[in-house]
Amino acid sequence: MAVAAAIKVGGVDVVNLWPTWNFLYRNNLVDLTAEAEEFGKRNGGSEEYVLRSGQVRGRWLGISHGFSNDSITYRISWFKKGGVAHPEDGDKLDLTWDEYHAIAKKTKAKGHPFGQAFRHSTGDPPCFVYPYM
Repeated sequence: MAVAAAIKVGGVDVVNLWPTWNFLYRNNLVDLTAEAEEFGKRNGGSEEYVLRSGQVRGRWLGISHGFSNDSITYRISWFKKGGVAHPEDGDKLDLTWDEYHAIAKKTKAKGHPFGQAFRHSTGDPPCFVYPYM
């Protein structure tokens, strides 16, 4: 991991961190609270997710530069079996997590389970699971 190596050899001036890495490296990051708060004021504030995940014990140890919405790919035929109305039109597909979970249970019962990775990686878990934890 490049961040850990940089810390070991004395650090770097700027580093790009994945979500939650500010917690992992909190003892090696510079407090940017003043800068982050000024940035937020100039740009209309921060989304709730950024406020919850960006600060470590009340201090900003980085400045969020963006976060993308993760799209979910699904099989239309499986969602039809799960009783979803209009599964072929993603624009009409607006589900709560409870509704999504209910569909998953129905499709699993019909032999079509689906899920998401929860373990350590630099892809799906940080972008999909961590924001909901």
